[in-house]
This record gives sequence, C-alpha cells and structure tokens, in this order.
Amino acid sequence: MNMKLKAHSFYLICKNRNIQFITYERCNKSFLPASTFKILNSLIGLETDIITDENFIIPWDSITRQVPAWNQEHIMASAFSNSVVPWYQELARRIGVERMTLWVNKAGFGKMEISKESLDHFWLYGNSRITPLQQMEFLEKFITNELPFSEKSMETVKKIFVIEKNDRYILKGKTGWATMDEKNIGWFVGYLVKGNSKYIYVLNVESENEDTTLFIKSREGITRNILKYLTLM
Repeated sequence: MNMKLKAHSFYLICKNRNIQFITYERCNKSFLPASTFKILNSLIGLETDIITDENFIIPWDSITRQVPAWNQEHIMASAFSNSVVPWYQELARRIGVERMTLWVNKAGFGKMEISKESLDHFWLYGNSRITPLQQMEFLEKFITNELPFSEKSMETVKKIFVIEKNDRYILKGKTGWATMDEKNIGWFVGYLVKGNSKYIYVLNVESENEDTTLFIKSREGITRNILKYLTLM
C-alpha cells in the first residue's frame, strides 16, 4: 500500500519560532547521535550481508554490564528494542572502517568521524554530530525508500522499529542518550503511522540533573504528549 507521507508535526515545530516548547535554533544544533545510529547501523549490517535478517544472532560475550537486558544473547530485533550497545558495537567491528565510512556517507547521516580507533563507539562519544533537522531528513528518506539501501534491508529495519501497535496507530521509534559537556542529551526519533498517513518526529532534549530517572522517561513521554496534543494519538 502506498502511504502518504506527512512530516509536518515536529517539522513545523522546528520551523515555527512561535511554538514555545522547542526552539528553532536547537533544530540546527549538532549532537552525538547516540543509539539513534542503530537505525543506520542495522541497515548497513543488512546491506553488507553481515546480518541476514531480524533474527540474526550475535552471541553475548559473557561480560556482565550495568544494564541487565544486555547480559544475554540477542537477535537483531531484540538488540534494537533493548538498545543493546555491545551487540551493535560488535556489528560495527564486523562491518569494518571502510564499509562503515562508505555507507554512512552514502546515507548522508550527519557528520560522523569514523576511524580504526573509533569504529565501535563513534556514535556514542567523540566528535560525530548530527542535527535534529538532519535526523528528520534521514527519516524521510528512510520512510520513502530513498536511501541507498535495498528495499529488503529497509523493510527489515522498519519491522523492528515498532514500539506500539493498535487499531488506531503504529508508533515506531528509537531512543538515544549521549553525554556532552556534562549534559545528558536525549533523542527519540521515528514516525507514527495513522491510517494512510505517516508523521515523522524528532525529539531532542537535555538535562544537567545527576538523577536521570525522569530524563530517561522524558524522551518518549514528551513525544507522546506532543503527539496527543496534535490529536495524532
């Protein structure tokens, strides 16, 4: 089914200086992509045949980490939904510097600084940057199949993108969390499918609070509240 793409929801928020809960200037500021890069990392893994499908397994390395969900074996679908950093770091190492650089540049995903030393963390810390508007442009190309990847690769990633599905809408998204200049930088990017329309959203927030309990919830929570305010949910 051909779906009509509507990217006006958060795009207008970025373009309209009169809206108070987000500033136009921030939409053009650059931030580390953090785990939002898992979208592109998944696409590259599929396109280079490192990954066969959403059920592809990368075994747990048996190293216990602070996030309990990471301490087990994952397929790509569960690694994506649980934002398993070690799984995607291993995927990046398997892809390699040359192929990673080639495909990141082809996709036009911000300005990533990729080297042999940074291959498995360049999206988490360092000098890689992407703006909210660049995230928006990337998502629009992803949804409309205009990225330089096969339709099979893009459809596989769209399949693992789902956060909530009911008879009124499908919410697809990916969170991200980075630390920059002693501030917590949060992302929530994706799109809402409602009827024959798709609504892209890109949320970027920051906090200096040491207690990150509310910050963790705020990314998806604020987005949902805005979508409800816009009567899309």
